Amino acid sequence: MKNSIDKGNHMGELVVKSNDLINASYNLGVVEQRLLLLCIIAARKKDRVLSPSDIFYIHASEYIEQFDVDRSVAYRALAEGIKGIYDSEIKLTSKNSRKKINIRWCWKAEYDEDHATVGVAFTDDVIPLISALEQRFTSYDIDQIAKLTSKYAIRLYELVIAWRSINKTPVFELEDFRNIFELKEKYKVFSNLRVRMIEPSLSEINEKTDLKVLLTG
Repeated sequence: MKNSIDKGNHMGELVVKSNDLINASYNLGVVEQRLLLLCIIAARKKDRVLSPSDIFYIHASEYIEQFDVDRSVAYRALAEGIKGIYDSEIKLTSKNSRKKINIRWCWKAEYDEDHATVGVAFTDDVIPLISALEQRFTSYDIDQIAKLTSKYAIRLYELVIAWRSINKTPVFELEDFRNIFELKEKYKVFSNLRVRMIEPSLSEINEKTDLKVLLTG
């Protein structure tokens, strides 16, 4: 895939992730990914080293403003999304060995219905992947993915934007690509993967973000 970036004025907050996290394998829905990105932004605003005891709270109004959804949708999203984050895991693979590591996003997830807030306390393993990053990290404006409605489009955007400096992504082996998106039994044949997942995601990215991505080959 090749990409080009039409840079506009900065509008929102920067999401920053380790490239190891960008390339990790996990399966989160749109709501879960959106909530996590808001929590990562909140974590970046701490002017000190993060601790697992830090809880980052997101109010429904923040979700409504950032992603332009109805209030009823936002309240339901918070309740469902926070559970999805708590139940989800990340699979990391060492580049220099066959070692595989499974970690959790958070060790505590709160939902306060009375105050319309959710809270996340990241695990020891995740904190270094979202904070104090000096090298091998990717950043982007959260406004760029705010209108994306496909969970695959959000993750594909992150994969592509990680390579914006050279304007071209590496060639992914099919199984590696499928593992990143946790596709499991879905789209085993490349033609199905291309038509059902890759092309619709790229179409949405090209229409709604600052990237213009061409699928080659």
